[in-house]
Amino acid sequence: MWCPRCGEENPPGARFCGRCGAALPISPPPQKAAGSLGWFVLLAVIALAGGIALGFFLIQGIRPGEQRMEQPALPTPSTPASPQRPVASPPAFTPLPSPTPSPSPIPAPPRIQRVQERTAWIGGERYLYKDIYFQDPNGDAILVIYEVLWTTLATIRVENDPITATPEIQRMGAVVTATWRCGRLAHAVALRARILDRSGLLSDPVDLIFECR
Repeated sequence: MWCPRCGEENPPGARFCGRCGAALPISPPPQKAAGSLGWFVLLAVIALAGGIALGFFLIQGIRPGEQRMEQPALPTPSTPASPQRPVASPPAFTPLPSPTPSPSPIPAPPRIQRVQERTAWIGGERYLYKDIYFQDPNGDAILVIYEVLWTTLATIRVENDPITATPEIQRMGAVVTATWRCGRLAHAVALRARILDRSGLLSDPVDLIFECR
């Protein structure tokens, strides 16, 4: 054994250096032969393999030295084939008919049906009324146009009357009133009236006579 201080070689088992007196390290106990350890490992492996084989046979239900009898496989019942149903083909696509545009109404002129006369006194003055009953198939009458036929006055001013009835009322039958204020001077006036619609069509004329006495 070599001294770690001075490097002197000492006999095996010495506890102190014979040269410098330093304590020597304790030598480890002698190891067993490698051959004995190898046999021990081999036996442990064999025992482990035998335990695994025994456990496998126990799980399979077979003892060592016996043969397992194979049971004949039972025939698997065949499932009757279900009858094939005919596959219905999808219905043929039929295009929907395109909507037919409704024909636009044919323009028709208004029609005057009758005229009814009325008289009223308002504030000491006499007023003459001519109620013109008419019908417009298209409901688009807009105006009553007056034309002076003759008068006993020197000058006269006449204004056209707008029509305010709705298209629905015009189709069923409407009325528009021509009004004449007599004043204090006796006179007479003759007017020709026509009804005009938005298409520029005119009704047949009707003559209106106002006599103020």
